[in-house]
Parts: sequence; C-alpha cells; structure tokens
Amino acid sequence: MVLALEFPERVKELVVLDMPPGKTTGKMRNVNSAIQAMYNVDFHGLGDQRDVEQVLQRNGIEDLRLRRFLLTNLAGARDDTDEHKLSWKVNIQSIRDSVDQLQSFPEFKTGTIYNKPALFAFGSKSPLNTAKNEEGIRSLFPKATVVEVAEAGHWLQDDEPKRTCAVVNSFLSKQGQQQHNS
Repeated sequence: MVLALEFPERVKELVVLDMPPGKTTGKMRNVNSAIQAMYNVDFHGLGDQRDVEQVLQRNGIEDLRLRRFLLTNLAGARDDTDEHKLSWKVNIQSIRDSVDQLQSFPEFKTGTIYNKPALFAFGSKSPLNTAKNEEGIRSLFPKATVVEVAEAGHWLQDDEPKRTCAVVNSFLSKQGQQQHNS
C-alpha cells in the first residue's frame, strides 16, 4: 500500500489481503506472541523441523496452523563439520525490535491517493474486517474494490484458498480485459 501511494507509477494494480491502511496494533494480538516465541527458540540441540515445532508449542503457540506457518521461516544448512544447523530465514531480532513500526501506517499529506485499480479482500471472520476500514480505504484508494471472503479469517488464502483465488483472479482478469479494450 505504501509503495502504491508513494510511487504510483510503479504499481499497475494493487491486491491487498486482509490488511487495511492504518495501524493494526492491538488487532492482531497473536503477532507479538508469535514473534516472541520464534525469538525464544534456542536452536542448539534441535535436529529438525519437528523439534522446532515442539519448542514453538512449549513457547505458547498452541495453534498447529500458526506453528506450521511460522515454520515456513525455518532454514537448515550443513556447516563445515557436516552438522545440521537450523535458523530462521528472517531476521527475527529486527522484526521483534520493529514490530510497533511494522504494525503502524504512515501519515500521508491530504490529497495523496492511489488512483488506479485496487482490490482489498477481507475475511468475513477477520478482526480486521470492519466498516471503519472501508472509509480509510476509499480515502486513499478511491478506485478500490472491497470484497469479503465468506468463512475466512485473517488468513484468507489458507482458510478459503479457492474463494480467495476466485476473488483475486476475477479482479485481475477484469483489469486485463479493461487494459486490452483501451
């Protein structure tokens, strides 16, 4: 969103899944606990993904789906001693130190808009799906299409992958047809 608002010439069309413009602090409570759980993993003595998953669970991540998502950030490599070394692909220290900034949204001067096609899709069960968000979306993205994906929470693509793909594909196809006809 920020890239589209700051450099609209670089973004032909925009697709945003379950993320409104504005601060999300407090709305996504499990983000901070997930980051902390990842930060607290001591990889010494851990041999594989199952070991890390068990540590994440002991660190308070009860939801199996969330643990599996976090594990997509796991990297493993062999070192000079042919020992398997596990680590996070992401810089978890930087994420932990910057979480407040990552959950914020910059203030834009009045009149800043992205005046091209944009899709904002929200899960019907998501804590970020509120009527208040549509007003904020429309003020910055006047050509936005805002849709709700039934039966999905915050992770639309995981909760309802077929419905989410259908919504995104429909939007992108419509954009392609409009460009072809122009």
